[in-house]
Amino acid sequence: MLVAQLINSGFPTVHLNDSASLALQLMDDYDVQHLPVIAEDKYLGLVAK
Repeated sequence: MLVAQLINSGFPTVHLNDSASLALQLMDDYDVQHLPVIAEDKYLGLVAK
């Protein structure tokens, strides 16, 4: 699966310039423990709660 497909599917992602509080809020809102970090439609890593 390409990162662009994740973005289009509505799956939450974070960008390098997003705050930690935003990532935590997204994790709570979507009830997930991990979020992919992306930049320019490229997967960079994964953040965990």
